[in-house]
Amino acid sequence: MTVNAHHLTLPADANIHQAEPLAAQILAALGQVAPLQIDTAAVESLDLAVVQILVAAHRQANRMGKRMSVALPEGSAFATALADFGILNPANAQITVQDGFWTGVHSA
Repeated sequence: MTVNAHHLTLPADANIHQAEPLAAQILAALGQVAPLQIDTAAVESLDLAVVQILVAAHRQANRMGKRMSVALPEGSAFATALADFGILNPANAQITVQDGFWTGVHSA
């Protein structure tokens, strides 16, 4: 994962092994800049540990009064994985998607 001024890029294999460093990088970035945009273009595989980190990060950003968005390119491996996990199911939408970006999390 690389961090630039307002961008963080997820690696090709976004899995449990990257979850802890990802959480730390997002928290540090939220403390430095707003809004934070996470680029998912390089993602080839994604597991639920990283999704959980992103959900928690959205909630933390909201608590901090910061904006965070995650790129959700149509047909991408990242978007496909979220759909496979049921997160993008319109009947049970758990996240807010706007203009190709995951911009929020619905309260449980």
